[in-house]
Amino acid sequence: MNRLKQLLASDLVVILGPLIVYLVTTWPLWEWIVDDAGITFSYARSLAQGHGLVAQPGLEPVEGFSNPLWLLLMSVFFLVRMFDPYVVPKLVGLLLVGIAYWLLHRSMMRLTSGQTVVSLVALVCLSLNASFTVWTCSGLENSLWVALAALLLRYLISYDDQSGHTAKQAVITGVIVCSMALTRPDGIVYGWVFPALLVALHWGSDRHRIKECARQLTAYLVTIVAIMGLVTTTRLAYFGLWLPHTYYVKGGPSLEDLWLAVTLQQGYLEKCHLLLVSVFGVHLWYVIPGLTIVAFWACFGKRANRRPRLPLLMMMFTSYMVFMVLPNDWMREYRFATPFLAFYYVMVAVMGWHLINMAAHRPLLRNIIGMVATGVLILVTLDTHVPRLRSFYRWPVVPFGDVAREYAFRFNGYSEDLRITDGSVLLPDVGGTLYYSDLRVIDLGCLCDTTIARTLLKDQSRFYDYVFDEARPTFIHVHGTWTLRADLDADPRFRRDYVAIKEYPDEWVKKRSGRDLMSGHFVRQDQVRGQEELLDRLSKE
Repeated sequence: MNRLKQLLASDLVVILGPLIVYLVTTWPLWEWIVDDAGITFSYARSLAQGHGLVAQPGLEPVEGFSNPLWLLLMSVFFLVRMFDPYVVPKLVGLLLVGIAYWLLHRSMMRLTSGQTVVSLVALVCLSLNASFTVWTCSGLENSLWVALAALLLRYLISYDDQSGHTAKQAVITGVIVCSMALTRPDGIVYGWVFPALLVALHWGSDRHRIKECARQLTAYLVTIVAIMGLVTTTRLAYFGLWLPHTYYVKGGPSLEDLWLAVTLQQGYLEKCHLLLVSVFGVHLWYVIPGLTIVAFWACFGKRANRRPRLPLLMMMFTSYMVFMVLPNDWMREYRFATPFLAFYYVMVAVMGWHLINMAAHRPLLRNIIGMVATGVLILVTLDTHVPRLRSFYRWPVVPFGDVAREYAFRFNGYSEDLRITDGSVLLPDVGGTLYYSDLRVIDLGCLCDTTIARTLLKDQSRFYDYVFDEARPTFIHVHGTWTLRADLDADPRFRRDYVAIKEYPDEWVKKRSGRDLMSGHFVRQDQVRGQEELLDRLSKE
């Protein structure tokens, strides 16, 4: 027990410094969460209040979220009436980042024979990384995602440490993988790592070892199939879909995309280049990875050295491929790369330590080289990420609070002024709107509306029929790309049924397409008839 306390105390000392750095880098974003997080919060609230998995009470079930485990975690705080959309996700995210740091630290201790300085360097650099810090404090599931990924890595490394593997350990590994898949759908890709590791560890073993390997693999696969089969059956019964609704909205990679990503064909070479530049900057993006590759091959020369490092290699490669094959994200700062960044810094630090030990045999020389390398790595990280952090502090991506003020409270006010009851609003930014709106929200962004997801830009005439004849929203708001996609003026029913509260020629659309389209706020004419003076006043506010 005393040994355990000493171990935990020493671990706390190591991760405390990086966590302080993390707090410093994320503190200016304390009042920011991304608007998409509001969608999850709205579903979590509905679930906790007994309305089911719906965006708003009374709406049909649509799987407008892709992070059910994060949603369930948030719903617990709604259930006990302790949820705040800024405080709770930030504090839970901080706790999960701390857990991830501890798990990564334990993995690095195993890979470097207890060199705490390696963990310290890797975790400090990770805490300075703009992409990692921004998205783990965004209100989305990234903090849970990286914590589970770090748990899987740690468990796989520990698995290699143990002489007596059991089916129980294989089941636990399967549960971790399924948890990752329920945090993000692409988490299921990590399912290949354990079977591949089993094959690598038992290749050429005797018949008894191979039978044991087969038993563990069977237990693992049964766990995966059972859990994901239950999830799929539940989804089919509840939402009527085999796959997450978000897959049908955003699409997914094909086998051809996977091959192109692996071979770095077409735009994937540029995507890989941008990812590496985002980590180490435009000047050293190839130097540090190059040195890491040299150290990697040098350290993998002996089979004994290869075994404990295989899980790290496999996890880093998997997280890299997940980022590469996912569609490009319009949000800044590489939202889908969070686990890759964690594993990449671990790999750089671990392989760098091994390279220094191989190159310098004298302790004094090793210490000097290590200090210089550490200083260079931290300076490069600061030079690369501090300007990006400052830029993000000034212009964060789609703030939840801005959407709430601009759309939820604005249209609530319109509805109150015009004495509209049982109203609705069609618009594309729905996180803050769903969370605060008194109106029924129709999601032009497709996530929370299956009909719009199936028809917008795919069957435009059916889309217009749905909007103008079936949904008949009281209010409509469009701007930018959504003005272009919806192209409401292409249907005469829009101007026949709606009048502008505020509208303006959209310059973005003009530059993008060369077309003159109007963006703005619109209301059904039959809702404001006889209130023209009030409508005129609202248009000037």
